[in-house]
Amino acid sequence: MSAGRSMLAHAVEAGKELIAVKEALRHGEFKPWVAANVSFSYQTAARYMQASKNPKVETFDPSVGLIAALNIPERSDDGQ
Repeated sequence: MSAGRSMLAHAVEAGKELIAVKEALRHGEFKPWVAANVSFSYQTAARYMQASKNPKVETFDPSVGLIAALNIPERSDDGQ
């Protein structure tokens, strides 16, 4: 498995775990939970969750890049 595919597999697994946590929390509790419990940003958590729901991950081509392969629009630092 290439490094890109391995990275994607870890992101997808993290996304599945994050979705399970989010579903177990009350509305509005997930973002603070992410800030307190993981070493990456809420935006990254959201991308991992999106990746875990995306059927394109099965055919990921590392030469395209993760964001392009998942067709995820890049956000600026202000969340726009």
